[in-house]
Amino acid sequence: MRDNKWPELERENIATKPSVGLAFSGGGSRSFIASLGYLRGLVDLGLLNKARYITGVSGGSWAVSTLAYYKRGGTGQAKNDAELLGDVVAPESITWQGLSEMPTTCARKVVQKSIYAAALKLYLTPNYPRDTVWQETIQEIFMEPVGITNEPFSLDQASVLALKARNPALLNTTFITTNDVDHPYPIIPVTVLGPTKLIPYEERNRTYTHVEITPLYVGEPCEKQVTFCSKKGVDTRLLGGLVEPFAFKSQPPAQGLAPSAASGSLQVAHPPSACAFPVAGTCTSALRLRASQRLAPAHPPSACALPSGWHLHIRPPPERFPAAGTCTSALRLLFPAAGTCTSALRLRVVLSVRLSRAPIGRAGSGSLKQE
Repeated sequence: MRDNKWPELERENIATKPSVGLAFSGGGSRSFIASLGYLRGLVDLGLLNKARYITGVSGGSWAVSTLAYYKRGGTGQAKNDAELLGDVVAPESITWQGLSEMPTTCARKVVQKSIYAAALKLYLTPNYPRDTVWQETIQEIFMEPVGITNEPFSLDQASVLALKARNPALLNTTFITTNDVDHPYPIIPVTVLGPTKLIPYEERNRTYTHVEITPLYVGEPCEKQVTFCSKKGVDTRLLGGLVEPFAFKSQPPAQGLAPSAASGSLQVAHPPSACAFPVAGTCTSALRLRASQRLAPAHPPSACALPSGWHLHIRPPPERFPAAGTCTSALRLLFPAAGTCTSALRLRVVLSVRLSRAPIGRAGSGSLKQE
């Protein structure tokens, strides 16, 4: 990580944008539809691509992921953002007939199917893995209709070529990438409940942390000691550090970087399946990932090499956050609530949030302006 920058800020098209982000709150299908409408408004105003970051939780994250990864121009798919997001219809012109004739290339059509019916069908399937039910439901209802396949993801072809150069075992693996380099950089948060061995956690005594999921990295960006408590005991963990998305569900390396190393590459064993972490997995924050299964140590003590493993970058989290406006916590999603994961301020939507993902001393703020 050069000059303590975020990985995405090494891309000039991202770094040169104003330090502005878009945040969409949760609410299931209602939030998904509302978020698509807000996004269409931003497209029409020419404001969407002026923002550096975009994020969402629950239904908001489904909309953000749809925009970022839909198969633009594919067979039967939208040719552009406006077609994907749908036409703007005045309230007095909305009719039941019009709603029933939704264009097949419009993402709004996906809510015509029941999430709960699809989830229940999988749940009742004999021997179906219960911990993947919600992820596969989101994949079926929201991702597949817009051409998002159940495959690993990255930012663009340059990032895919770079990770394949480090990982010969991935040469024949298909990755999906974001469809527009000018779109805001997507950040999806996932709530971490705690170590599996301490489950169940009392509702009034839960220590929530979060993992950020982006096209270039996944992890807890701020290094910190966290103590998890339940009737089964107490467990203190050091959380922090970023890894590449394709290796997210790998077991943490037994050893790691030397204490003096600021960054480097390690090897970990293959995840349990060829695609352990698709785009749909970024949208399942209500599942509350368990720290013992998902988070590697931030700074393991020494070098590591596991034969047949995958390389991944271990990046120490930049020191931050600087003060950056009244809605920073909403965008950064440092929220104590779980469930369907609404933001700390419980915002229905934030269209122009001042923020800074710069390290301390590089704070910046900006605003969206219509030209």
